[in-house]
Amino acid sequence: MVVSRAFAAAIVLGVLASGIAMAAPEEKVQINVGRTPLDQVVRMIGKAGNVNIVIPPELAGKTVKALQLQGAPVSEALATVLMPYGYEAVIEGNAFIIRVRQVGLNH
Repeated sequence: MVVSRAFAAAIVLGVLASGIAMAAPEEKVQINVGRTPLDQVVRMIGKAGNVNIVIPPELAGKTVKALQLQGAPVSEALATVLMPYGYEAVIEGNAFIIRVRQVGLNH
């Protein structure tokens, strides 16, 4: 995977600051889907944004009814599609990890 310097710097700064962080990659994505499995939509975002994403098996079986994003950064696109289902994307190492949304002091 080729990572832009800005993206790499955001990852390093985020990881140094908190161990796990949402980085804001500069890559912007355009997605327009209807009635598509959630795991497939997440894969589309990863491919369009040229980022690694680890998807848990629990996402299978959930369906996105409709989604249209124009020029959204990868992190915002993932947050938009995952939040209604109770998931979030965090950066660990060189990948976005999809996990159940953690409700706590920082949220």
